[in-house]
Amino acid sequence: MNAGLLDYLSNRYDSEQLPRLAILPFNVPENFAPPGNESHHYGRDLAQLFHRELLKASDFGIIEVFNRDRWPGKRAEFNAGNYQAMQLARNAGYDFVLVGYLEDIINETDLSVLTRVIDTSNGVTVWYGRTVVYSNDRPLRRTLAEYTFGFVEDRPDLFGFPERAERMARCTVEHILKGEVIQEEQPTRLGQFGLQPPVSEQLE
Repeated sequence: MNAGLLDYLSNRYDSEQLPRLAILPFNVPENFAPPGNESHHYGRDLAQLFHRELLKASDFGIIEVFNRDRWPGKRAEFNAGNYQAMQLARNAGYDFVLVGYLEDIINETDLSVLTRVIDTSNGVTVWYGRTVVYSNDRPLRRTLAEYTFGFVEDRPDLFGFPERAERMARCTVEHILKGEVIQEEQPTRLGQFGLQPPVSEQLE
């Protein structure tokens, strides 16, 4: 549908009503934890990021992280109807549920997430999109370490998870609310230890 959550709300609710949105902990690859975060609850951390960005970006009614992050078949359900997620949210009194799916990491430059907002009363997907955040930090460091004979340290352990996750949440929330889908934004830049690796985001 992708008309934008705010437009959808304006057509279904009057100004006195406060719709309730549940954000489920995101689906992440099994046993996944980024460097420096070994809690194995990264899906919950992503949900908290999206919660923070939604609170900052809109006066949408009630937005809460729904603290139910595991059930059999949860990850597979994302592409198969999300019926359990809808039922849990609906039974808890939520009007909408936001579900997310962190895709398997297959290279060192891309971090991507699929996000879906569903109306729990009728099962309609209000918004769906794929957000990809790119960073050349690792390959750039590797190249500079080689050409500077180690003056610039190669840090293969770094993947820029905090910065990328924040950009991913901010970009996705903006388009969830407005209903805009972009092909690619102009790259922005994040500096780290004097380096300026290009970072860009794409929403499909």
